[in-house]
Amino acid sequence: MNQLISRFVKSKQSFHFAQLTYLHFCLFGGSGKDEEVYKLAAAVELWILSLDMLDDFEDNDNDQELWMKENRGVALNSATLLYTLPHLVINSLQSPHKHKISEYFHHYSFRAMIGQHQDLAETVTTEEECLAIMRRKSGALTALAATVGTILANGDCDDSIHQYATELGVAAQIDNDFNGLFQENKEDGKTEKPSLTMLYIKNSDCEACQKLREYAKSRHDFTTFFGSKQAYMDVLWETGVVHYLQVMKHLALHKAKKVIGEMSIESDTKEILYQHLFDEMPNL
Repeated sequence: MNQLISRFVKSKQSFHFAQLTYLHFCLFGGSGKDEEVYKLAAAVELWILSLDMLDDFEDNDNDQELWMKENRGVALNSATLLYTLPHLVINSLQSPHKHKISEYFHHYSFRAMIGQHQDLAETVTTEEECLAIMRRKSGALTALAATVGTILANGDCDDSIHQYATELGVAAQIDNDFNGLFQENKEDGKTEKPSLTMLYIKNSDCEACQKLREYAKSRHDFTTFFGSKQAYMDVLWETGVVHYLQVMKHLALHKAKKVIGEMSIESDTKEILYQHLFDEMPNL
């Protein structure tokens, strides 16, 4: 089991959520030399990985991931174990704030699972409903990483941190959804599963959107249906969906920046947040 989980962890190309935990710990009163923050950052990444795995099993997509190639029962048990491990790590902390940190893990787990249920139910019909689900799912991941790092540092967390971290999660999810359109192993671009992209395409009368609706119903990969990846990209550009996603992403980032700008913290702290949370944010 240890070897299997180690393979899953090593397959991750980055540890952005651990970095988010560490950043907020250091900015809001903690010392970067405190070993406790590394344990907490690891717990956050294990929690994120468990939810990623469960999400893939429930959506039955992303078949290139290592856990999707394993025996389903074994892989599912591994995901359950990964979900449990962070709580054991938190209980092992020496921090007097560990019980509050544990409460936040349960709170955000609940939000993410409710959001996942709404996503799987496929009842979304409006942009507002779609954004609400994104805040519950992806927003919960970034919000947890930021808030528990802050709580470990000083025992408390301003609601503003939850607010801007949640909007960052929305922006990141928009990027992820967009990039998923170009991965033939991802089901999001082949189905009519609710997303900002599919809502836009569904509600537009343009000829290019009609082609994309036909593609979604065909269940073919985009190379087979359009002839080439470039032809598929040309159709996407023609629909205007790329520009729409860019606008939605930047609206989320603008909300996050606005919240940080109104916080009662040192200007140097704000600048560090701007640098790490926005300047290093990938573009569509």
